[in-house]
Amino acid sequence: MTPTEMTQIQVVDKNRKENDPEAFPDSIKSTRLPAAERKRLLISQAVDTFSVRGFHATSMEDVAVAAGVTKPVIYQHFRSKRHLYVAILRHVGLEMKEVLSQGTSKASGGKMRLYAGMEAYFKYAYENATAYELLFGSGGRRDPEFRDLVAEIEQDLAAHVTSTIDVDLDPEHRELAAVSIMGIAEAVMRLYFSKYPPASLNSDKRPPFVGSSAETWSKRAADLAWAGLRAIHRD
Repeated sequence: MTPTEMTQIQVVDKNRKENDPEAFPDSIKSTRLPAAERKRLLISQAVDTFSVRGFHATSMEDVAVAAGVTKPVIYQHFRSKRHLYVAILRHVGLEMKEVLSQGTSKASGGKMRLYAGMEAYFKYAYENATAYELLFGSGGRRDPEFRDLVAEIEQDLAAHVTSTIDVDLDPEHRELAAVSIMGIAEAVMRLYFSKYPPASLNSDKRPPFVGSSAETWSKRAADLAWAGLRAIHRD
């Protein structure tokens, strides 16, 4: 084989490896997972990566390295960094909505639904501090590229909370009550994180939510919200 032929084979092999995820070494290639599952795992890894430096300072190379794959694998699922970040925000919003829905679905009566929903909210934030911060932190709300999407996700969550309020109110008044409850939850959660920084919650030493100070704070926030709901009435 001539040197020229050998060079051609090396180039073809290099191109194949850069574009074929199955050609990557076992240490870095994605496992044989369904596309949806692989995409979910990439999103999960990207949450932690973006949380460290923010959207603008994080590159797709950073995400790829953290996920243990190469950029072509990332681009198989996300056409751009913005597309990936939007997918992250939507994923976290849907995840939180599902958590709230599951938390309140088995509760009977307005008071029990409120306490169950508040507990579900705090538990999610406590166990997924980086994801929570990406969605509800100031970065997404202020960034022109994402603030409309964040507002849309917040409205969707508010609509869910509205549907759980069992009080005789007109629709606009009911929505006001829901947004107020969410405001209490977020404000108290932020105060909690200022006392107990999220970085410490991501360590192996983080105690379970049940019996933690976060659970206690969720009950305090629910007490406050319930006192307000008990006093609310039609104008």
